[in-house]
Amino acid sequence: MTHVNSDSLTLIAFIAGVLLALTAYNLLLFFSVKDISYLFYVIRVLAFLLFWVCLYGFGFEWVWPEFPLWNKFSLWAILGGYGMITISFSNSYLEIANIKPKLYFYTKLILGGFLAFGLMSTFSLSVFIYYNLIAPILFFPLFILSTQASKKTGFEPVKYYSFAFAAFFAGVFISLLSRFYVLPINFFTQHAVLLGVLLEALLFSLGLANRISVFKKQAEERQRKLEVKEVENRIVSDNLEEKELLLKEIHHRVKNNLQLIYSLLNLQKQHIEEPASLQAIENSQLRIKSMSLVHQKLYESDEVKEIDLSIYLHDLIDNIVDTVLEKEERQNIQMEIGRAPISIDMAVPLGLMITELIHNACKYALKSGTPGHLRVEARFHDDSYVIMICDSGKGIQGFDGQNPNFKSMGLQLVYDLVRQLKGDISYSYSSGACFNINIPAKRHGG
Repeated sequence: MTHVNSDSLTLIAFIAGVLLALTAYNLLLFFSVKDISYLFYVIRVLAFLLFWVCLYGFGFEWVWPEFPLWNKFSLWAILGGYGMITISFSNSYLEIANIKPKLYFYTKLILGGFLAFGLMSTFSLSVFIYYNLIAPILFFPLFILSTQASKKTGFEPVKYYSFAFAAFFAGVFISLLSRFYVLPINFFTQHAVLLGVLLEALLFSLGLANRISVFKKQAEERQRKLEVKEVENRIVSDNLEEKELLLKEIHHRVKNNLQLIYSLLNLQKQHIEEPASLQAIENSQLRIKSMSLVHQKLYESDEVKEIDLSIYLHDLIDNIVDTVLEKEERQNIQMEIGRAPISIDMAVPLGLMITELIHNACKYALKSGTPGHLRVEARFHDDSYVIMICDSGKGIQGFDGQNPNFKSMGLQLVYDLVRQLKGDISYSYSSGACFNINIPAKRHGG
């Protein structure tokens, strides 16, 4: 047992009492906050106290007098455990795994070394002693790198970590200088390591408290940002709902206005007897109806910018057929229309095109006095709307599908709208007229 005078014993007892009090306090905090750093702190302080008990010979005298073999290994075994827990504490306290994964890997290698050489100590104690002497040299640069990496992240508790280890290393350095007679040997230099450890433990305890405070503030800040984001999202959602309602109201009013124009034309028809004029008004009514139907579908839909191509074209064609044909003339109409979304800026011109072509087919193929048929196909394919309208009529006399100088205003309108949408249209005749239209879904100009 190392000889200890009464003054030193009093100081050791005081420091041990303070360290035990800090241990108990931080252990209670560990059970409260469930932060593993607190547990590492507690184990580290207890490991130091146990090491000091062994160093002064109190362990063999008071704790394990019946185990002389363990007394031989205990000092270096506890020192190795102290090194391991110091590395684990540093990794946890500074969040090294998150801020510097590669550095965290190197510290794990050192921990592995402690375990490996600890097992080897059962065969050769000197090997473990050498590693215990080398490990602090390996750990010191990692300590510097860990501190710098944590500082770069703005982690406030790192200052307590730095000052705490600085106090410990200062105590060790002062003790070594006094052993080599660079500094005088006195009460302070003799107990510089103990005083350094006491200051280190106090600073680490303050650092842990500050760390929890920082984490709490960060959590509150994240919660505040989350709440602000939720409020912003709610405002955006409310604004979006308001805009959708406004757009629906606009579509509803446009539809009503078009219906009003349709009704005015109905009144105008009552005062017109000339067949060509009546036909012109009825054609205009069909075009108005096709545009009105787009706005009606948008008003009825959950979407405010798109409608379903299949539903729109079925309703549009049914409306034209009901207007132009008698019931017995509607038997041979076939429609194959695939479902696809279509925007309002494409639905309106496309509806006008189809209105003209279906109207002509009804007039010249199905009302010709002989049984006729009409076939309509529409689908979305290769980013384009592909439409085919074929009938069994006589076709358009003298028209090859290329000459733009039409006598028919309706056909002129169809070709103009196709060009406006940057599409293609072709006309062929084989046992009836057939129009093929291809409109790209993405418009490249107006």
